[in-house]
Amino acid sequence: MLRSIFLDALKNLSGNALRSGLTMLGVIIGVAAVITMIAIVEGGQVWLVNSLERMGTNLLFVWKKRLTVEERQLFAGRNTELRYDDALAIQTRFPDLLVAPII
Repeated sequence: MLRSIFLDALKNLSGNALRSGLTMLGVIIGVAAVITMIAIVEGGQVWLVNSLERMGTNLLFVWKKRLTVEERQLFAGRNTELRYDDALAIQTRFPDLLVAPII
């Protein structure tokens, strides 16, 4: 019985050769597309992890925060920017720290 089913399937495949070929081509293209997308995603993940590792795990970035209306009134007339003197004061207090200004 299994043999007759197999022979019947082969006869149908050979009878509709164009349809069978196009179906196989579609399956091959679909599998190739999935494999390609997985490779792209994994490559992007590796690139991101390498970029983060190059940056280092011991970095600290300091930015000026946006002041609220109340804070602007409180600090009116005073400088609220980070200056080089501030970086030197931090470096004096924490000698293992390195300071690099970024514009």
